[in-house]
Amino acid sequence: MGIFPPGARWYLAAIAVVSLLSVAMHLSIQIRAQEQAENLIHQWGEEAGINIGSVRYHLLRNGLILKNVQLERQRDSLAIAHLFIHANPKLLTGENPKIGQVEIIGFDAVVWNPEQRAAWKDDQKLLRIWQATQSLTVSNASLTLYLKDKLTPPIKLDSLSMDLKIQKAVRNISARARLAGAPVQWQWSYHDKPEKQNKWSAKGEAEWRNVDSILLTNALGLVQTDGLLSGRTNWTINNNGSTSIQGKAELSDEPNTAPSHEINWSGNQIENEWKLDVAARDWPVQLWAKSLPSFAEKTLSHALLDADLRWIQKNNNWNLSTAQAKLSKVRYADSHQTENNRHDWTWDEINLKDVWLNFSSRKMHAASITTDHSLMIFQPHQHAVRPANSSHGNRHTGYWDISADKIDVSHMTLGLATSQGKLLLPELKGYCSWSLSDKINFNLRSMQQHDETVNNQDTTQPAEWRLNGQAHYKHGAVKKSEFRLRGNHIDLALLRPFIPLQGDSNRSMGLSGESDLNLSVSITDGLWRAHGKASAADVQISHAGDTWTAKRVETRFGPVGMELDSQQIDLFNANDWHYTTALKPLPGYLPATDRKADTPHSHISWWKKKLSTSNWEIGQLNWENGRVSIGNNDATWMEQLNIQINSIKPDHWASITADGRVGQGKASLNGHWYVLSDNQRFKGRVSIDNSLPFFLHDWMFASGMPRLVRGRISAQLNIKDGEAGNSYASLVKLKLARAVTETRVSPDDPMIERTGFSTQGLLERLSQSNDIISLNFENHGDWNTQPLDLHRLGLSMQRTLQQAATGNTTDAPDTKAKPVNTEAPIIGTRIRLREEGRLSLNERIRLRSALRDLKNRSGWTLDLVPKWTGKSIDAETIKRIRYTQKMIERFARYQSLPADMIYPTWPTPKDHANEIGSIQVTLTPPRHKL
Repeated sequence: MGIFPPGARWYLAAIAVVSLLSVAMHLSIQIRAQEQAENLIHQWGEEAGINIGSVRYHLLRNGLILKNVQLERQRDSLAIAHLFIHANPKLLTGENPKIGQVEIIGFDAVVWNPEQRAAWKDDQKLLRIWQATQSLTVSNASLTLYLKDKLTPPIKLDSLSMDLKIQKAVRNISARARLAGAPVQWQWSYHDKPEKQNKWSAKGEAEWRNVDSILLTNALGLVQTDGLLSGRTNWTINNNGSTSIQGKAELSDEPNTAPSHEINWSGNQIENEWKLDVAARDWPVQLWAKSLPSFAEKTLSHALLDADLRWIQKNNNWNLSTAQAKLSKVRYADSHQTENNRHDWTWDEINLKDVWLNFSSRKMHAASITTDHSLMIFQPHQHAVRPANSSHGNRHTGYWDISADKIDVSHMTLGLATSQGKLLLPELKGYCSWSLSDKINFNLRSMQQHDETVNNQDTTQPAEWRLNGQAHYKHGAVKKSEFRLRGNHIDLALLRPFIPLQGDSNRSMGLSGESDLNLSVSITDGLWRAHGKASAADVQISHAGDTWTAKRVETRFGPVGMELDSQQIDLFNANDWHYTTALKPLPGYLPATDRKADTPHSHISWWKKKLSTSNWEIGQLNWENGRVSIGNNDATWMEQLNIQINSIKPDHWASITADGRVGQGKASLNGHWYVLSDNQRFKGRVSIDNSLPFFLHDWMFASGMPRLVRGRISAQLNIKDGEAGNSYASLVKLKLARAVTETRVSPDDPMIERTGFSTQGLLERLSQSNDIISLNFENHGDWNTQPLDLHRLGLSMQRTLQQAATGNTTDAPDTKAKPVNTEAPIIGTRIRLREEGRLSLNERIRLRSALRDLKNRSGWTLDLVPKWTGKSIDAETIKRIRYTQKMIERFARYQSLPADMIYPTWPTPKDHANEIGSIQVTLTPPRHKL
């Protein structure tokens, strides 16, 4: 201070004092202003419903810094971390606020359903603040938009920044943000006070790039659609109240790739009416599936639209129309079904003409519809019509009234699914109509095959289907449908779900053949019923080693279907049928004296289970000209077999008759059969007469017994009701005449353990003086505990054989009573072996001479002994021998010689000849003199 003169020092001191006083005054004023600002702002905040954390007033900058500002309006909320307002507190909180600049750093806003902003429109304090703001800058903000409800995920915009500028009474707002990393920006301009000279009152535009479409579809409550969405739109609100809008959106699969789908729109709103022109190119329509028609519990899950549309909305009444539209890759699915049980409906392409939809009244009409390559599988039991308030029907928009003047169908596959499988009708074409009365008339048939060439050697006829009828569509489903279904040259395996016989859990059922069918079908409230007739050719059914075939099968059935007391087959005819089952050798049972072997042996056939479980009833079964083979197809036991059964149903005795040939002998059956019982139950008579034993060869060989090479078998089985309830009494009469076995004796012969004697020993001990074995035995028991099956009959026969063998010996009195006949056999003639043709005149003359000689000899028989040549007895040799023997036997029967006098002999090694093979016609005397 020494460098300043005294006057200067006083001057400087005065300045310092004044400065200090000024600072003190400023601080005093700042403190007072801060207090006033805090009081005013907090008071204003309380009145406005705004929670303000802290207030700082900058007197020199004439600005307020507010922190931790929070406000809520209904469900909307806003949290601001830092807010700078360039305004005087008194002017900010007054009735006519004046605000220069506003800066916001960091806010989080949550807005519910921004289309309904009544809570913000009615808040006059906030509206005055907004209108008074001349400039606004927002940074580091986020905005969460709930476009639907709390169950719908929101859209969250991050890194939000916004600028507000006012130029010539026009507010210009621009904003930029990120939606899950994708850029979004928009601009908005509007007049605070629209004037007549201005053409518009507000306008704006928005742009977005590579936005994950699932975020938008989820937020809008639309069906999820994958892809990246890019586009832009702009709009203008005019002073006359009208609005114009236009825009474009593109959907691509990957970033920076050409868009796969595109949609453009332009239009305007005048008063309460919106009109939009929309051009869609492969645009996914499933976005709006919840607002579109559903069918049979199925909603649209995918479709691409190509169309120029006109959209009109007036007073909440929405209408959509187009002169022409194409839908491709269409899929309707039921999301409530599991993947295994779900059968989606698909169309490769649907073309529509002159279409209009009214979304408010839920009506749709098209002048014509053309479909190509479609698949529709119905599950009737799942499509029952439910009440309108059911949670199942059309779950989103209610039911639609649909009509179409004409529907052309091409390459359609139609199916019906059941618990057993599904029936598909492929490659159908035809036409339909859908009237305003909810009636759908349809006429479909298989398309012609055009790919056959001249050189094609395959003579198989292609399958042909015809389907015509009417369906009644109501409440989103088919209420009732009646149609005629005809099929020709249908693979029988395709009809497996509707055939009574099915495989079981352990073994499947093989099925083949070609079928024709003609039936009438009705579906009412989701339940299907049918009746009609069907035929099939070259049928084969196989199960667990058993096979049944038929050249032709014819059936007449009905009603069959769902929720019926029984499934009815009126008639089941089969011609030229053949049943083959496995050969079961005779096991080495314990001796018959062991009573443990006499336990019940119940076995329920698989086909009985299927018929009984499903309550199938057959009015009449006729099988004609059949064969039964055991072991293999050529091992025929029965032939020319005709079976007729009447009234097959659960808990019922069905009448049965059968006749045929067993070992060239007559066989017959007549009685009543309890077909669908757990155990075998039959009452009546079964007989075979003079059968040759050759059909038993494979079974005897497999069982370890020597084969019978000569003999005739006759047997009768009579079964009637027993004295007690539910019991039976049976009698078996068995006769074996002139039986001869092979000379071999096997230690594995089961008869040794069963009876104590070998097969050959039994025959020798049981033969009477005239070489006839006769056995009679009875059975009595309860059907449930002691069923009369082959097992029980076999045990009874075993005991009878043992008792007869131990009671009769070779030196029995009756065999000694008659002397042995010493007469020698006479060779009447020889007939050359052949495999075709007839007897020559010379052979007939020689045979006739031998037969006359035989008739003059009482008790003599005709033996047809083969003389074969070659190294061994092969199948071809046996075939020639049996053919020649049958030819001779037919001639002898024609000459009135009874069958019990003719005994063909099976070829054995001792019958080998060095010359030409022949049948030696031998006249054989009885063993003992008569």
